[in-house]
Amino acid sequence: MHALDFSLVTNTPYHFYAPLIIIAGYDHKKSCLGQYVLELALLDHSFLKYRPSVLASATVYLINKIKRSEIAWPDSLMAASGYSEA
Repeated sequence: MHALDFSLVTNTPYHFYAPLIIIAGYDHKKSCLGQYVLELALLDHSFLKYRPSVLASATVYLINKIKRSEIAWPDSLMAASGYSEA
């Protein structure tokens, strides 16, 4: 640890998820559903190949689809995440 200068912090999907739900205007229920989805992804090792920002963005998109939002991936989320709906 001394060789790493005690720098063991890494980004998690939640670091990217928190600002996205604010931009999306999620209520408490939607944000908890998204957290649950992210926690499920942590349990499956096949999701380790994806960047945390991709997992967070995909979670917001999935919740918008599940809740049948008019626009699943609005321009504001595209600008904040850098990912398009495609």
